[in-house]
Amino acid sequence: MHFFHLSDLHIGKQLYGYSLLEDQEWILTEIYELIREKRPDGVLIAGDVYDKSVPAAEAVTVFDRFLTKVSQLEPKIPVLIISGNHDSPERLAFGAKILSRQQIYVAGTCPQIPEDHLKKVTFQDEWGETEVWMLPFVKPGYVRKLMEESKKETDREDGAGEQRDRDGETEIKVKNGWEEIRRDYNEAVKFLLEREQVDTEKRNILISHQFYTAGGETPKTSDSETISVGGLDQVDISCLAPFSYVALGHIHKPQILIRDQAAFSGALEPIDRNDTGEHGYMEGRLVDGRIRTEFVPFACRSYQQLVMPLHEETTQISLEEAVKSQIFRRGGRNIYRIILQGMRSPDILLIPEKLKSLGNITEVVDESWPAYDLEDLYKRYSGTLIGDYIGYFLAKGRMDTVEKKALYYGLQALLETSSRR
Repeated sequence: MHFFHLSDLHIGKQLYGYSLLEDQEWILTEIYELIREKRPDGVLIAGDVYDKSVPAAEAVTVFDRFLTKVSQLEPKIPVLIISGNHDSPERLAFGAKILSRQQIYVAGTCPQIPEDHLKKVTFQDEWGETEVWMLPFVKPGYVRKLMEESKKETDREDGAGEQRDRDGETEIKVKNGWEEIRRDYNEAVKFLLEREQVDTEKRNILISHQFYTAGGETPKTSDSETISVGGLDQVDISCLAPFSYVALGHIHKPQILIRDQAAFSGALEPIDRNDTGEHGYMEGRLVDGRIRTEFVPFACRSYQQLVMPLHEETTQISLEEAVKSQIFRRGGRNIYRIILQGMRSPDILLIPEKLKSLGNITEVVDESWPAYDLEDLYKRYSGTLIGDYIGYFLAKGRMDTVEKKALYYGLQALLETSSRR
């Protein structure tokens, strides 16, 4: 089997006021061209198709165009899609039965009643069958009733239910215990997987969108990812043992949890200021009966931090020229966060916000300091408020960043006020 593993498309995302929709449509078109060229056996999309649970019409149109083009390829290439925490399960799965006729399989909601089971698509190749299981984003509350029904059935089989009916105290203890389980993501995911009859004699792939951890180590996250306080949403990867490969979504930076067995493909493009580095998708193949995967960089732009050193001769014009030169060299399509550092002349006016007009610049952080000669100013203004202010900080000796800001910003304000008198 040969597959593409994508996740976290976040179609319709706004990044600091910049719409990514045009880029998202472009990159999905490029993904389609790769699908048409390489002819994978399947495309796995591991959740967060849209950025909002109620996506804009334009976002839905972009994804619809992508699916329509893929569905028109012959022979058919199945696309398997699960919902993520940003998606509305019901909206994403609308028309799922009709879509399945075009081999587009959508799993919006996880099983919630005893008759429900995880969706499964079976692939056949020269190595035999590969079963791909689809587990949408799970919260403990989604499977509360199903877990309770399962517990009652178990109690009836072993007679524990009758004993609990005779012992009110025991009933309270069991109930409280199950309340803990309901709040536990790890138990909810484990419960759903264990109730499925996974044939380990075959190759099994799982598509899942959760915050998985391996050996207690948590993946690197971005600001835009919603993580529960205290790690309540963490799921230990040990529950995924029956699967040959797990196509993961939810984490926006591509990361491998277990080589060739479990990986976050990451978002196709940077969608947060911390999403630095490469973005793309995972490509998997069966080699000698085993799944081998590799990360394929594919983003049309990257999010970069650009540090601009300042000195006493720096002017607004020279700073703007330096920024334009850096953007031209690094690429005009990229998104930049500019950080100003160094000592600037206190007599030259710089307007950092004007730099945003020079390209895709989302933020300008000014960490520079006016190049004051503190000793000279202290002597010149001795016996005045300005002199006392400088003297207070000089007496402290070593200053941290906050104290430095207080000194230089306060001094600048005092000097400007003094010059107006």
